[in-house]
This record gives sequence, C-alpha cells and structure tokens, in this order.
Amino acid sequence: MVVPNRDYWHERPSEALLVIEVSRTSLRRDRGVKLELYGLATVHEYWVVNHRDRCVEVFRDRRDGEWSAHAIHSIGDVIHPLHFPDIAIAVADIIPPEGDVVPPDDDDLE
Repeated sequence: MVVPNRDYWHERPSEALLVIEVSRTSLRRDRGVKLELYGLATVHEYWVVNHRDRCVEVFRDRRDGEWSAHAIHSIGDVIHPLHFPDIAIAVADIIPPEGDVVPPDDDDLE
C-alpha cells in the first residue's frame, strides 16, 4: 500500500494512493469484497496482480463507491501508477514465468 507522506506517529493514514493485491489463490476475494471495500474507502487506485490469467487489473476513478475505470494489462504492457506517472512497471516483471503452476483459488476449495 502506498500512502501520502505524512507524520503517522500519532495517527493512521486516512487514504491510500495505491493498493496492490497479488492474487495467486484469492482472485475471487480480490475482485469481489476487496474491490468493493477499496471503492468505498479513500483508495485512489487498486491493482490486482492476477497470476492465474497472467495480467494486472487496474481500477481507477472511484465515484460514489464504484470504480469507473477498469483496464487489463498483459505481458508486454507497462503501467504508470496514477500518482507516480514517472514510474514505469512492466507487467512481465511482476507476473510469474509461464509454466509456473498457480494453485486453485482459496474460494474454489470450499
């Protein structure tokens, strides 16, 4: 989680500029309840690093608790975080190599 630079010695952050979930076994939860909770909170941008489908799902532009922008980035794409446009993150650098076995989603085991 990336939060604005402030003195948090006596207080907790009230907003997050970027939240990233690495989803190996929790894809349903990351796209479901967490997506909804982060939409209702003061989170400006939410990424799901989706190991199963080998992509990064980016949610931006919260309005009334809903995300109005959803983009899917694949191997070969580069993502620039909304609040850090000078930073470039290659999807290939954060997705496991092809052939890596991804376990079933925790929710699929119930």
